[in-house]
Amino acid sequence: MISLHTTAQQPPANAKIYYTDLFDGLSTQPILKRIGWDGSGLTNLVSGLSHPRGIALDVAGGKMYWTEPGIRAIRRANLDGTGIESLLATADSAGGIALDVAAGKLYWTGGINDPRVRRSNLNGTGVEDLITTGQIAPVGITIDTIHGKLYWTDLEGNGTGSIKRSNLNGSNVETLLTGIDEANGVACDPVAGKIYWTEIRSKKIQRANLDGTDLKDLVVGLLNPTTISLDLVARKMYWTDSKGTGTGNRILKANLDGSNIETVVNGSFPWGIAVDDGSTECSPHKAKATAQIVNGFLVGYTITDPGCGYTNAPAVLIQGGGGNGATATATVRSGQVTAINITSAGCCYTSVPNIAIGSPPFVPTVSIAVSKVKVTQNVVLGRTYVLQASIDLVTWITTGPPFFADSETIVSEFDVDVSGRFYRISQVAP
Repeated sequence: MISLHTTAQQPPANAKIYYTDLFDGLSTQPILKRIGWDGSGLTNLVSGLSHPRGIALDVAGGKMYWTEPGIRAIRRANLDGTGIESLLATADSAGGIALDVAAGKLYWTGGINDPRVRRSNLNGTGVEDLITTGQIAPVGITIDTIHGKLYWTDLEGNGTGSIKRSNLNGSNVETLLTGIDEANGVACDPVAGKIYWTEIRSKKIQRANLDGTDLKDLVVGLLNPTTISLDLVARKMYWTDSKGTGTGNRILKANLDGSNIETVVNGSFPWGIAVDDGSTECSPHKAKATAQIVNGFLVGYTITDPGCGYTNAPAVLIQGGGGNGATATATVRSGQVTAINITSAGCCYTSVPNIAIGSPPFVPTVSIAVSKVKVTQNVVLGRTYVLQASIDLVTWITTGPPFFADSETIVSEFDVDVSGRFYRISQVAP
């Protein structure tokens, strides 16, 4: 059983929220905006838009992407709003958008007037149709790159909807939940194995396991929850809650279990939302630390590499050093190990032990390497043969001197690295 660290934290000071605003109350023009996680530093990034909806971030690449069905396009810009580009054409109902930055792919939903799920390269080239049948109005979309899955919501009409998933190439489509009330935005926490979504009609936030089981209401009694985004470092969720140009529109945040609800933005008409968790961009790798021993006891540590990509506290083991009994835990902040907490100093260490820290989340895999090969030779009794080996089926070398067949079945064993992967036998004398 895996125990996940789910304690909410305060986001770092540089964590930000990006959102599309359909009516900002001043210019009446849709605007793309950015604000601090605590509601400070509101900035208008791109103005004069036409019905912008979904938004997604490539923080490492310095870009934001959004659907703009009013002009039937997907566009992108720098994170400060400069350098606007139109990438590709869409239907006038395009909604959700998601990025697989590592694979260089952009995914989006076409909505009721184009009920498809599609993808392209991040620059808009190489458009592919992934899901073309069985959809009514696909809207929200999110990616689980750890397990290679795509999740989306489908508004089925008459107040009902469904949540579906597939492989990233659109194969193996599954319907996880049906009959739910107009599920719109969707987000996932692949490490904890959860999906989150907003329900417009029943006015709540719900959560379930990645396979659709264990459905729970997290937040109820909302105005009109539309889209949702997760900060998996601080263990927070953010969502837009807007209905028309009336009063009460807002952006809210809460812990991932629905507790501690707070308002981040009041007014205007926020719709699409994406969170920059403020964590340092780096390649995920395990943290490293060295131990400090005094009189045979573990008394301290030095973190030599905080690692990157952590979403929960990794295991910590104290190994070697001639002693025993020392134990410790790790503290994770903004995706990195920031502290080693010594829970027992142990005893009798005669040298410095190793502090082994677990890796960031990954999917366990198995690698198979063949070091030896057993070759069975079926030969004619009383004749002489030579066995040859090759690594490429072009160059052949003999594995030993010619041998006399004193049995019709002869078994030999060889090191693959020395002899090769391919074998053949030849008769050299009658």
